[in-house]
Amino acid sequence: MNLSELINTRMKEVATARKDLLRKTRTSKDLATPANALKSRVTRIDARIKRLEIQKTDTIKRLDAAIAEEKELKKRIEKEASLWVERTGTKTRKTIGTDKKIIRKKATPTSAGRKPRTKTK
Repeated sequence: MNLSELINTRMKEVATARKDLLRKTRTSKDLATPANALKSRVTRIDARIKRLEIQKTDTIKRLDAAIAEEKELKKRIEKEASLWVERTGTKTRKTIGTDKKIIRKKATPTSAGRKPRTKTK
């Protein structure tokens, strides 16, 4: 139910209530109007709850799929990294607290895309 439908429903309820107030006598139908209005509200609330539960399950499925995809990507990258370690014979940092031999190439001014500095006096 969108906003315009909700406003139209409320307008009809207000018009009905206004007519009922202008009448001198009350019927059993008139006396049941508040209960009927509450029942219709409960029905709308139930519909919203069902929609939210569906959204919740869809979101959970989507997030589970994303997590599984990321785990698969991590597994593939770890496998590729281990193959490179085997080829080069170097160790890489796996977790904190393990052997941490890191090989880094020293950046020279030309390898970083800069002109070498000249010493000036």
